[in-house]
Amino acid sequence: MFSEKSLTKANLIAFLKEKGLYEEAGEWCQPRFEKAEQEKAAKLAAEPIPSRYFNWEGHYTRCCYEMSSERFHHSATWEYLINDLDLLPFNWSDPTDKDCERAEGWVQFKDTKKFSAVCGRMLGFVDGVLDDDVDRCHDFDKFGFDNPPSNDALKEWLGNLWVDPDEIEELDPEECFGGPCF
Repeated sequence: MFSEKSLTKANLIAFLKEKGLYEEAGEWCQPRFEKAEQEKAAKLAAEPIPSRYFNWEGHYTRCCYEMSSERFHHSATWEYLINDLDLLPFNWSDPTDKDCERAEGWVQFKDTKKFSAVCGRMLGFVDGVLDDDVDRCHDFDKFGFDNPPSNDALKEWLGNLWVDPDEIEELDPEECFGGPCF
């Protein structure tokens, strides 16, 4: 009669109300729905930051004459954005990754002098504070994480990355999180 996929919480409640069974079933259903929602929230909160999706969607403004009004949709995992679009323009290794390779002499990023400046840039980027060139060319419908981590979780993730201290010493924090160029 009903497929499991079509029977959502809203549909079930509407069905029970229509049949006059909502009040009677409420005592039985509500705790189960609440438990399912709590389990779902706990699962989302436990998802590692690198695998969370970051949305970058909208359309180009008139500042991009050749693409004005064209839509863009560049949602990707945080790891993809960081790795492949050079939002962190230095070599690093994530200790939460099972294939993590840490070169000899590398230190955790939080132990370097540039950590605070780069962390500030990252949090600004996540909050939608982008360079002027990016802002002028993009009109965002959606920008940010689907399942946003807390600022403390983002700081902890960034601080735990393994980095080459010599490479970080030469780093200009303004080069970090300037906005990806697609």
